[in-house]
Amino acid sequence: MNFEGIALFLAAIGALCVAIWGHLSKQRSAFVGVIAAALAVLAACGAWYAWTESQSMPWTVGYGVVAVIGVTSAMRQCVGCRSSRKDP
Repeated sequence: MNFEGIALFLAAIGALCVAIWGHLSKQRSAFVGVIAAALAVLAACGAWYAWTESQSMPWTVGYGVVAVIGVTSAMRQCVGCRSSRKDP
């Protein structure tokens, strides 16, 4: 694996960790929501590609689970962004 492959792999793992943290954390952050939404889109494209190209059910389900985690994390982070601030 070359440097670009390692960097891409680490970025994907980092984005997944951010999405999981955003799903479990009580804090709200629009930045985490954007990362989770981008991860959800990429994972949904990966699931579609895994199904249409090889019809591999394990990869399709795996990508689908990551897409659902990304969507729920993005919704949790972005829906409450304004309401989580307390006005003095």
